[in-house]
Amino acid sequence: ASVKAKPASSIQHRQFFAAAENMSLASGLPMPKLYVMNSPQINAFASGRDPKHAIICITDGALAKLDKQELEGVIAHEMSHVANYDIRFMTFTAIVIGMISIISEIFLRSLWFSGSGNNSDNKKGNAILLIIGIALAILAPKNKT
Repeated sequence: ASVKAKPASSIQHRQFFAAAENMSLASGLPMPKLYVMNSPQINAFASGRDPKHAIICITDGALAKLDKQELEGVIAHEMSHVANYDIRFMTFTAIVIGMISIISEIFLRSLWFSGSGNNSDNKKGNAILLIIGIALAILAPKNKT
């Protein structure tokens, strides 16, 4: 929905369907759902949590400019992402990195808003929180805009 792709037509996009079916048979993977995105650039991507729920989306530009072998190569590449569960792995990675970012923010902000009393236990706790916060901040990506 975010790229405004439309389901591919087996009549209009015959070469796309044939190439995807060939790659599906060669790889032993289920046939993915096929989508076409309106764009003059040559591009494609795979999505889906596993091979049974996979989709491959390709641009109009790729369909117009690539020959049969090139199209099969692009589809084989996208199907390798499906076969290796790359989409699931990248989703998991993004979630873990996001959690690390949020946790580091919580630790650093808790230090900022915690009182600075004369209690030595409080100072030890703040030092521990500071170390944890800094460690998490180092691990967190610098993706703020």
